[in-house]
Amino acid sequence: MDSLGRVNVFVLLRRNLDVDQWSEGFTKEENPDVVPYGFHNAAALNCNISYSNPTPSRFFVRAATFVLKFDVLHVLANWRRMRQADIVWTMTEIEFMAVRFLETLFLAPKIPLIGQVIWLFSNWSNYGWLRRKLIMKLLRDTSIITVHSQSNLAIVKELVPEIDARLMRFGVSTESFPLSPPTGGSDSGPIRIFAPGGDKTRDWRALCAAFGNDDRFEVIVAIRHLRLDVIAGHRNFKAAESLSVEGFRHEYSRADFVAIPMVANPYSGITVALEAAACGAPILSSNTGGVPTYFNETEVLFVPPENPDAMRSAALTMNAAQRRAMAQRAQARFVRDEYTSKAMARRYVELSDQILAAGRSARAG
Repeated sequence: MDSLGRVNVFVLLRRNLDVDQWSEGFTKEENPDVVPYGFHNAAALNCNISYSNPTPSRFFVRAATFVLKFDVLHVLANWRRMRQADIVWTMTEIEFMAVRFLETLFLAPKIPLIGQVIWLFSNWSNYGWLRRKLIMKLLRDTSIITVHSQSNLAIVKELVPEIDARLMRFGVSTESFPLSPPTGGSDSGPIRIFAPGGDKTRDWRALCAAFGNDDRFEVIVAIRHLRLDVIAGHRNFKAAESLSVEGFRHEYSRADFVAIPMVANPYSGITVALEAAACGAPILSSNTGGVPTYFNETEVLFVPPENPDAMRSAALTMNAAQRRAMAQRAQARFVRDEYTSKAMARRYVELSDQILAAGRSARAG
C-alpha cells in the first residue's frame, strides 16, 4: 500500500490491449468503457490502478502460447512493474497461469492475485496428462479463482475441489449502455432480430437455418470481422450499419429480439445479454454458456442450443406486450444484481481486501 493506505493494483491485460489506445477508442465510441472492463472505476475505491503494457504478437510468441496455453513472454515483459503491486488482477487464465508458472520457475514469492478462468476447461478433454497436472498445480497456487458463469464454477469445483473458486459477476458500462425503458418492439411487419457477437461459440449456422429467407423475420448481424458467408444467400439478412457503441445502442433500441445463438459451452454470451438488458431489448438465447447464470427463463426466452427449429418457433410465440414484460423483468434483474462494470470493479476491490487481509493474518500468525 502507499503512504495514504491505498492498495496498489496491477491489472494484467491481454498482450494486445493498450490502455491508451483503448481510451482513444472510447472517446470515438469504438469501445464501451474508458479502459478494458471498466477497471478505472476502482480508483474511486481506495486503489491505485496501473495496467500492463502491450507486447508484440510475433509468430514464436503465438507458438509458445499455443503450446503452454498461457503467455509467459507477455508477463515477463511486465514482470518488474507487476512485482511492485500489492495485488494483481487478471481477466483470463492466459495471464494469471503465466504469473504462477514464472514464480515457480524463478522461485519467486507468490504475489496476491485474482485469477479469472474463461476458456480453460472448454478443451479439457483434449489436454494430455502432463498439461492437466501443470494446470491444476497453477490453479492451486492461486489465491482465488473467479469465473463469470455457474457452468465454469461447477467444472472448477469438480476438477480442483480444494481451491477457493467463486462466481464473479461480469458487468457492462451503463454510461455507454444507459438503462432504457423496454418497448417490446412492434407487432406490425417482420420480427426484427439483432444478432451481435463474434466469438467462436456463436452458432451462425443455427441462426441462418432458423430465420434465413423467412420473410416473417428481418435479421441484422453485427460481427466485427464479418464473414460474408454468414449473410450470403439470405435475402432477409444484412450487416449492421455501424459497429460503434452508438450503432449498437441504435440496434438494441429497434430490436424485437436480440438473438444469442450458441453451440454448447460453459462461458459465452454474457456481454451481449447484459447490454441488451440494459437497453431494454428482449433476449432470445441458446440455453447454454453464461447467460443462464445472469437471467432465468422468465427474463430471457431460452431455447436448446443448436436447434434452429426451436429458435424459430420461440421467436413466433411472443407478441410485443409479452416481449416488453420479459425485457422489463430482465432489466429489473440487471439493476438488482448490479450487472455493471462499475459494480464489477467494486467486487474486485472487495475480493482484493479479503485476499490481502488473509495474507496479513497469515504473516502475523
